[in-house]
Amino acid sequence: MIVLNEKKGTLTINGRGNFVGIKTSESSIIGVNIEISGGTFENSFPTEYLAKNVALKEQADGIFKVGVATPVAKIGEDTYTTLEAAVGEAGSGSTITLLEDVYLGEMLTLDEADVKLDLDEHTISASVDFVDPTPTGSEDATSNDNHLIDVTANGVTITGGTLKAGTLNNHTLNIWNASNVTLENVTLDGSAAGMDGAPLVVGASDVTLEGKVNFVTGANSWYGANVDTRRVGESGTKTPAKLTLGEGAEAHFTGTNQIGIYVENSANFAKPGKLEIAFEEGSAITTDIDPFTAIVFSDKHNASGKATVTDPENAGLMQDENGNYIVKPAPAPQPQQPAGGSSHKHNYTWQHSDDEHWQYCADCGQAISNGPHTLQWKDGYQECTVCGYRV
Repeated sequence: MIVLNEKKGTLTINGRGNFVGIKTSESSIIGVNIEISGGTFENSFPTEYLAKNVALKEQADGIFKVGVATPVAKIGEDTYTTLEAAVGEAGSGSTITLLEDVYLGEMLTLDEADVKLDLDEHTISASVDFVDPTPTGSEDATSNDNHLIDVTANGVTITGGTLKAGTLNNHTLNIWNASNVTLENVTLDGSAAGMDGAPLVVGASDVTLEGKVNFVTGANSWYGANVDTRRVGESGTKTPAKLTLGEGAEAHFTGTNQIGIYVENSANFAKPGKLEIAFEEGSAITTDIDPFTAIVFSDKHNASGKATVTDPENAGLMQDENGNYIVKPAPAPQPQQPAGGSSHKHNYTWQHSDDEHWQYCADCGQAISNGPHTLQWKDGYQECTVCGYRV
């Protein structure tokens, strides 16, 4: 740790050493010129202390290094040493291309229409020094300015990389009052989010998923994605919400939360048609989470009665007994005979779907005894008398 307590002179750090950080006070730096052109620091410090043409960059292990300022993003042939600078210069129709992994110190807002953010297989993460400008307990406390990225403009596209929330984030990606937003081949990672939220929130917006979009949930995730009608602006205008899985698109859910898409009608539309989840041909919802419900409707404002789910069969979905949607179980394997009349000794175990059961040998893959469940009531539940499956 470098502590400044002289009121005159120059402090120069040229990179020959590792440091905890720089501790100053207003009185301690009067008359002191601080110029840092290199070095490794355990903590960040104000960028005003940097020499010309150098930058303070966070590393994957949370350490900060000072080195030559290199471009992190570009718009056409113009390059920028911070993503925030590139976003600030982007006009309608611009494509911002990421040139390396980036760490954000505060929420990034995409508020210019028809801007494309091409991550180019890089990752945008929350810095360990992420700042919540209106933290809990402050006079203007709100949870709407500590998401990783906020989209508030029509026609925005985010493609080809990862967005990763941190300990001071609620949502990884919050889309608010925006139409024709496209997410293509991105990972929305909320596994490390330290505050309650979701990898994706579609609030009063129209969003389409293209390619493969991964949703990663963690201990503080409410669900993978939220789609919600909302009241917008001072007048509280009721605004619809829609999420579409485009042709051939895949929404893949991993992590700890057992809910994929949570649907709400906060604007309280009285008639259907303003809240929709749509699945185009060849789309799919996939997961390695078990049990898992693909679409769950909020009980408030009759979301299930007002929401339209269009062509869920395109994504292999079916309704369950609660009116929610689940991934339809794969069909039972057909009986197979071992090649050449093998004398292999089978080790059969019962397996089942919601409708039928079969015996399966894990050693050779043979399946036998396909048949429907024969359910019988027992102490408040039904049990198959053949395989033991319970409902």
